[in-house]
Amino acid sequence: DEEEEEEEESEEEEAPAAKKATEKKTEKKAEPKAAAKKAAEDDDEDEEEEEEDEESEEEAAPAKKAAAKGAAKEKKKAEPESDDDEEEEEEVAEHEFVVALEVGPGNTLCLDMCICDSGPEQTLMVTRVRPGPVQQWNRDNPKRRRVRHGDQLLAVNGRSDSAEILLKEMKRGSKIELVFRRPASFCVHLVRKSLGARLGIEITHSANRSLVIQKINRGIVHDWNLAHPEKLVEVKDRIVRVNAVHGDSERMLAEALSRAMLNVLLHKAHGPANDGSREL
Repeated sequence: DEEEEEEEESEEEEAPAAKKATEKKTEKKAEPKAAAKKAAEDDDEDEEEEEEDEESEEEAAPAKKAAAKGAAKEKKKAEPESDDDEEEEEEVAEHEFVVALEVGPGNTLCLDMCICDSGPEQTLMVTRVRPGPVQQWNRDNPKRRRVRHGDQLLAVNGRSDSAEILLKEMKRGSKIELVFRRPASFCVHLVRKSLGARLGIEITHSANRSLVIQKINRGIVHDWNLAHPEKLVEVKDRIVRVNAVHGDSERMLAEALSRAMLNVLLHKAHGPANDGSREL
């Protein structure tokens, strides 16, 4: 009996240890399963996040496309509509240059010109270069040979004649050779020392691109001439920029009337397309 009791007591003492060992084994078996379950849950979460990101990108795509389209439009607006809208060069010497073009059937030079009085004869002056053969020429050639506002057309296909005949000659054939004269340009710095002080010049608008001096009276320009005989402003000179404003004669006029300090760029150019004289 005593032996049986001892065996029972021994079994009772061993039972908790066996239970603990069994629990540890169960825990060890459960650990990989729990890890696998957690990994599966993490994968599901990642997939859900990826799906949400894809949905978000799909929703944002039209907005991005619209924004890109808007930016492209703004860029196009900011670009000059013609090559001759770029900043005018200062202190350019007068020179002649030849432009040789090939024009396809039904195409034009896309060159705006006006007829101006130059002494006893009328001549053609460039007012704007629009997208077309001449603009492409400008992109392919150095500045000295680019056609721009203020250039005077002297000859077409070797022929020097009246403005009307030159215009007709420009429409003949697919190969055209044009001879232009670039007027000399120079800059003057004028200061209005008191409110209401006048420049003392009478001007006309030329093709809405420049201001042509018709008469010089007493005033700031007259005083400049007295102090700078090497840079005389004269009748028929063409104002092409006032401070940073160029390409628009109305805006240049407003700038000249409203500012005390004036940096004025002029062309020693040809006669005006006369739209009525005004004194400044």
